Amino acid sequence: MQIELTFEGEVFRKVDTTIFGKKPKVASHATTIEEYQEAFNKVELVKARQYAIKRLSLMNLSSKALSSSLRRCLVSEETTERIIDEFISLGYLNDKEWIRGFARQKLSAKYGLRKVLQALSQKGFEKQEIVSAIEGMEDLCEPENEKQAILKLLKTRFRTRDLSIYKEKQKVIASLLRRGFDFALIIDVIKLT
Repeated sequence: MQIELTFEGEVFRKVDTTIFGKKPKVASHATTIEEYQEAFNKVELVKARQYAIKRLSLMNLSSKALSSSLRRCLVSEETTERIIDEFISLGYLNDKEWIRGFARQKLSAKYGLRKVLQALSQKGFEKQEIVSAIEGMEDLCEPENEKQAILKLLKTRFRTRDLSIYKEKQKVIASLLRRGFDFALIIDVIKLT
């Protein structure tokens, strides 16, 4: 929920109650708008930092996710950047490790490498960031592991499908493609079964 802060009867700025609470107190002693702005910036930094720590204590977030969460709560861009930089320097945020964990989780959940890369790019990561983060994870990204994942899906999720029927086979192939597996790899595995 959003509420408006006022200074001398005029609207100063909208703030989110998630950060500031329902009755925000900024600076009752301020006599000029500049003093009020300075006091507001200090309070915003403290409150936004508390919110960010709470969010990070609940779940591991990337810097991009935390930044967008703060911006959705109407935290100023300067304060958001300051908090993100501070948390990166303190080691609370590590995008490279977050990308690795995300990729490991999705790959172990039987998704193909393409799907994982697409999901990461949709989360706002550059291709260069993704590639540098998943270096050293070749063991999870090998075609042999993807073959094993496809085989496991065929034996579990698609065990009731009769792959000798053309339409059923096409449905299974389409589903595996949506999971990010390579078409040629899918065909090879299906031929083996």
